[in-house]
Formats: sequence, structure tokens, C-alpha cells
Amino acid sequence: MIKTFSSIKILIAITVLLFPLIVYGKKTVHISKYARRGSDVTNVLQKLVNENTKVIIDKGTWYISSTVYIPSGTTIEGRSKKKSILKASETALSNSNGQFRMLVTSNKGVGKTLGITVSNLTFDLNRHPAELRTLNKSVSECGVNALYIEGGIHVVLRDCIFIDYCIYDNSGKNYSIMPVVFAVNASECTISGCSTENCTFLYVNNCLNVTISENIGKNSFGTWIETEGGRGHKILNNVFNDVWCQVSTIGINSTGCVVFGNSISNETKKEISCLTLGHDDRHSDCYLSTKADSCYVHDNILRTSNNLGILVQSGSHLRIEDNQIEISPSGATSYHSGIGIAGDETNFHHARIKGNIIRSINGKGNGIIGINMYDSEIENNTLIGGFDNRVSIRGNKHGTRIVNNTNSK
Repeated sequence: MIKTFSSIKILIAITVLLFPLIVYGKKTVHISKYARRGSDVTNVLQKLVNENTKVIIDKGTWYISSTVYIPSGTTIEGRSKKKSILKASETALSNSNGQFRMLVTSNKGVGKTLGITVSNLTFDLNRHPAELRTLNKSVSECGVNALYIEGGIHVVLRDCIFIDYCIYDNSGKNYSIMPVVFAVNASECTISGCSTENCTFLYVNNCLNVTISENIGKNSFGTWIETEGGRGHKILNNVFNDVWCQVSTIGINSTGCVVFGNSISNETKKEISCLTLGHDDRHSDCYLSTKADSCYVHDNILRTSNNLGILVQSGSHLRIEDNQIEISPSGATSYHSGIGIAGDETNFHHARIKGNIIRSINGKGNGIIGINMYDSEIENNTLIGGFDNRVSIRGNKHGTRIVNNTNSK
């Protein structure tokens, strides 16, 4: 009797576990069994993600012409990172009114989504300036989000490639600053191991605890990684070369973030900074005032041939420690600095700038320069090479200690 009762309990437990699969028929499927390579698979992919837990994108190019909505508990996985390609169709680009979203983690805006993974794919944004002109379009008119994370929880984007064909020019028509990945009102998400070329990567708006790690990028036309609002993000071990269009490579406008182990190099002479902390509406008509309070920026390698390594515009209780910053400014140098601070008593106080190594390659520019620092510490930083100013804080320095900073040629 005891054995029989135990067996019944086990059977019930197994039935409960398998019930969703039995009822809904959820399983893993290959897109190649339902569509031809080189065809528009929008409707097929939508049906597959609605009815299955995992969709394999086999090798080949598969076109997307309208938004595919990804429900909770779904995985979209490429068979080959470089050869499984989801490509924005010309139809989508020609019909877009400035914005086209390929994949959206939402059931058409109804409720939050949970537990979605997109991995091992190439997203081809297909924005060729010359070809778009034949459609009476320019790249700037064809913003594309390859992945739009809307209210997602535990969404994972991993090991994907984002390629585009934007070109920097003074007209502004042959590139787009719209990010290929956009997250809004999401939490506990991970974006890692991706690579980008000729496109802006990521914008994180009003999100919580997003980890952005080990991504690689080259040639961004907007801020490559930017957070706005929210808190608790981790920006770790990313590598990037060359941003354009007078923007920062990484912009942190959220509280309680960690920025660690990133390597950034800018040689375009176009960027504002390698890293900006906070936005201040006194200096820009494009942003609301946002703070980067209680962020910890440490052990990053930042190289710039223009403007600043780190720009702080708004943030209290910041820690900027043990970073290696290299500058080689040309032309006017009054603003070019390893670390630059634009503060007042309301937006910059209780900061610690400690243990950083700042090097001027050509003997120009400033080590640490700023205005108005309250109750802060600048100490044990090493400045190597000639500088116009090594450490210079103008304005009010109430309660601020500047000690033990060493100079070396």
C-alpha cells in the first residue's frame, strides 16, 4: 500500500511537470523545416515562437519585414553565430516611418515577459546608403531596433553580431544614432558577448539591474552604451574603438552602477568622452538633468585623442578609482582632460577620485580639472607626462581634500 501510494505521488508529480508540454505541445523546432532560406519568414517565425519553447534559426539568411513578438519562456537560437542571419527586409525599411523593430519581447504590449533568450545570431540591419537612395530613403530615416526589450524580466541577449553599413558624413543622412538594442522598463536582464560594427549598440531606459558585459564594438554613431534612469546596472569588460558625432562612448545616467574593466579607445577626434557620468541640462538642450549617484568606476582603460577620458556632469557619492587614462589632444587644450568635472553643490559632492593613472602622450591637456567640488577627495593619483594643468579645481572646494597626487615625466 505504501509503495502504491508513493508511486501515485510520483506519477502525479510527473504529470504536473509534463502537463504544459502535453497540453500545448511546446517543443524545439528548426525554422528550415517551415521556410526557405532567403525568404521572408516573419509570419512563420511568429507562429513558431507562439507555439514552441525554442526556435532554431538554421544557417542561411532569413528576412524580417514586420515586428515579431516574442512571448515568455521562449528561446531563439542561431545554429551558427556568423551564418544564421536575421536580416531587415527592404520592404520593412522602405515602409518604416523612422523606426522598425525586428524582434520585441512583448505580447503586443500586454503584460511583462519573463525568461526570454536570444542568442548565437547575426542581425543584419541592411542599411546600405546607396541602395536606400534608390528607395528615396536615407539611413537617418530608417532607425532599426534589432531587439526591443519591453518590460522584460530575465531577458538574455547573448553572443550575437549586429552589422550595418552606416557611413559618417557631414550631411547626417548616411548614419543613424538609434540603438540596435533598446530596453525599457526591464529588470534583471543580461546582454553579453555581442559584437557591433557601424551602428549604435544599446540604450537602457528606466531599467533595474541590467548586466552588460564582454561586448565588442567598432564605429558607433551615437553613444555606444547608454543608461537613462533606473539603477543597479553593471557595465563590465566591454571593448570598443571609435565613436563619432560628438557623443560619449559610454553614458551612465543611472544610480548605483558599476563600471569595471572596460577598454575604450577613440581616435576619431569626434567624441566628447570615453565615459560620461550624469547629464546636466545646463550644458545640453537634448537631455533632462539625470544623475549618476553612487556609481563605482574602477579599473577601466580609456584612451582618447580628443576631449576627455571621464566627464562627470552630475553625480554624488561617486567613486572613480584605479583607472588608466591616456590622452593625446591636439589643437585647443583647455577642455581636454583625463578627468573633467562640472559640478555644483546640488549635483557633485562626496566623491572619491583615487589611485588613477593619467598619462598625456604629447604633453598637452589636463590631468584632473573641474569646477565646484564639495566634501570630496582627490588623492593618490599619478600624472605622467607634461600637462597644461595637472590637478586644478576652480570655484568652491568646501570640504574637499586634494592630497598625495604625484607627478612624473
